Amino acid sequence: MTKPIFISGMPRSGTKLLRDILNNHSKISIPDSETQFIPEFIRTYGLEYDFSEAENFQALLHRFHSTKFFLVQKKPRIEEVHFQNVASELSWAIFFECILRYYGVKDEASARFGDKTPGYILHLDMLKKIWPDIKMVHIIRDPRDYSASVRQAWGMSVRRAAHRWSTAMDVALEYRQKYPDNYLEIHYEDLLNDPDNIIEKICFFIGCDFEKDLSILNHATENLGSAKGHIGLIATNRNKYKENLTRSEIESIESICCATGSAMGYFNDSTIKAKKLGSGRLLLLKLYDGANALRFHCKEKGIIKGLRYFLKLHKEGAFKGKAK
Repeated sequence: MTKPIFISGMPRSGTKLLRDILNNHSKISIPDSETQFIPEFIRTYGLEYDFSEAENFQALLHRFHSTKFFLVQKKPRIEEVHFQNVASELSWAIFFECILRYYGVKDEASARFGDKTPGYILHLDMLKKIWPDIKMVHIIRDPRDYSASVRQAWGMSVRRAAHRWSTAMDVALEYRQKYPDNYLEIHYEDLLNDPDNIIEKICFFIGCDFEKDLSILNHATENLGSAKGHIGLIATNRNKYKENLTRSEIESIESICCATGSAMGYFNDSTIKAKKLGSGRLLLLKLYDGANALRFHCKEKGIIKGLRYFLKLHKEGAFKGKAK
């Protein structure tokens, strides 16, 4: 079975940029939209699903055709015939692989398939159970820049963003310790500073030959934030938090993320005192973020479509049930 390539990381951390860079490779094909639905399928149907029953497969296919991922695709519906020419018996690994290959950016059967969904950083163990040979590339951004970018893009709380960053890094640290051969960490800042070296490192990790000029893109990756509309890497797109956050906000983020931030190679100041947000405060910030997300989608898509999108994302979103 081909080893899938998954890109994970917190939103606003360079996951789209990395996906587009890897899609420049002649032998890599990753869909240009996030799947999101894999954890929800496993929660609903369980890891031990009976694919031998025809009605079970039809139920999965029907459910897939209602996912947010499918609804944004321009390619025709994937049908049963696309699952019939596989060498192995149908399983979750084969079912998801057929979808990822069909909706990937290349049609070559020899291409490595994969996915880019930030929220899968919270489901690394589950993905490892589906694909034991998975290659997980985790791109990490300075939590201060990440938090500032989240607010700039969606108007969300920088303190809750820091909490979510720290929670996700705890999961990644545990996975890194258990499965070092299946997991690679790269820093967003290093990718900007020395793209060829970092991309070569990723190619070696995933088992693909390094190809030159993968970082040269012909289209804009971002449609939000300070990188909106820019084509290719922006070497200066770091340390923006110094301009966009107050001293108090920076200190709060550093306090919330001090342990995981240090473990991930960021601020290592022994004078920073760890601070956790209380459950009541987190609930209020979650409601605040939800209201801002709803307002963003309604403004972008219109009230009805925005509301439907928001509800579907809440149901299927990979962060659902994990990040608080």
